[in-house]
Amino acid sequence: MKIFLYAILIFLWGLPCGLSARDGSSLKVYFVSSAKEGMDTGNMTEERFWKEVPESSVFILNIPGCMEKYPRTVFRAAANSTYLFIRIDAEEMNPDKLPFTGRTPGRDAGEIFKVGNVEFFFDPGVLKRDAAQVVFSVNGGIYDGITNGNPGWVYEGVVTKTLKGKRSWSMFGAFPWKDKGVDNVFSMTPETCSLIGFNACRGHSTLCYPRSFGTQWSKTPPNSYPRTDAFGILALPVSSVVQQLQKLLENSPGALSLEGALPSDSEKIYRSVLEKVLAATRKNAQALPDNKKEECMKKLDELDKKLKNSSGTAELVKALDECGSLGKMIHSVQINMSDSILEDF
Repeated sequence: MKIFLYAILIFLWGLPCGLSARDGSSLKVYFVSSAKEGMDTGNMTEERFWKEVPESSVFILNIPGCMEKYPRTVFRAAANSTYLFIRIDAEEMNPDKLPFTGRTPGRDAGEIFKVGNVEFFFDPGVLKRDAAQVVFSVNGGIYDGITNGNPGWVYEGVVTKTLKGKRSWSMFGAFPWKDKGVDNVFSMTPETCSLIGFNACRGHSTLCYPRSFGTQWSKTPPNSYPRTDAFGILALPVSSVVQQLQKLLENSPGALSLEGALPSDSEKIYRSVLEKVLAATRKNAQALPDNKKEECMKKLDELDKKLKNSSGTAELVKALDECGSLGKMIHSVQINMSDSILEDF
């Protein structure tokens, strides 16, 4: 009897629910803009280079603190043959409390984490094993390491600068393309990895001193940043990036959000993902009780029609959201069924 029960529970809990394996949130993909070859570490703060670069979605709360409403933070990204440039635009109610000038902390100094800072995580190739972690403080401090336990790693050539505004600040980072070279640890080049697992996490400190809290672009579990399975993706401006993204998403279909400098054929990405999600959701619905199964299949048939008759990206995005809601419902029913089995047992 116990073997039979465990088999049922494993079956129910093991079923995918048609969503990304990211606690039901959307997988974020930001398409990086092409930067002019003349852009470098000396002029990367000039507005002319950023006028046409789209903002990301607004950062969301990760570490709960004392603020119900927290300052708006977004990033923008552009790349040329030498650097990946990332700009953080951050609202700040009390910028005078931050040490924008004065002594720059030493490399990897603990004080970098005690002032306004942003943590960047890079997982080239979206391998989901480990990531390069680079932290910039508003006063120019730099921390770098590899999240699998190699804190001594140094990202040579990385540069940061922060500009103070009246109620905000803008942080600029230049990340040089890098092959494994002599250290055989980290490689990030457009030629070898057009897709990069990525997250940016802002540490807030001035609004609720002495406490602090954090916001981030792609949601990870509370109080936990280096989670490669929950990172978003940077899609570099190379010709093969759409095909590479479609291939990656074949194995992990789910809720999807495309941002940044969207390619003209971004509709193909949503369409291919929706096809996979519909197929997975239809398969999962087979395990539902008859009344719920009938209801679910009817909605799936409607979504199939939307997929075939869709006239644009907006309709596909809406259909994908609807399918995600349906997947959540199926997952909820599966959990209730397993709880009921346990009670009966």
